[in-house]
Amino acid sequence: MFKIIDKMMALPPALQQNLESKINQYEEEQKMELLSTMEERGMAKNCRQNILDLLQVRFLSVPETLVETLNNIEDLALLKQLLLETIGVNSVAEFEELIPDNSSDKN
Repeated sequence: MFKIIDKMMALPPALQQNLESKINQYEEEQKMELLSTMEERGMAKNCRQNILDLLQVRFLSVPETLVETLNNIEDLALLKQLLLETIGVNSVAEFEELIPDNSSDKN
């Protein structure tokens, strides 16, 4: 039954090609969006790790509570800002003060 309907609704070759092209374009756009999301997650993970590495090197230890707090931050812009701030802080406590109270809210 579906084959009959499919044949009855067949598009002229030019329109069929145009439709397939638009479908392919849409699929590619969707893949890119997903890839961008995955890239952003990877960048956030890398940024978190860089922050922790810098704090570890500079202050020899990082409290587990701070590790958990950083792991809950998904805002890439905030993580980048914190990474830059890590260079200039004088203590882990000073770094912790830079983290906004609502930063652990997952978007």
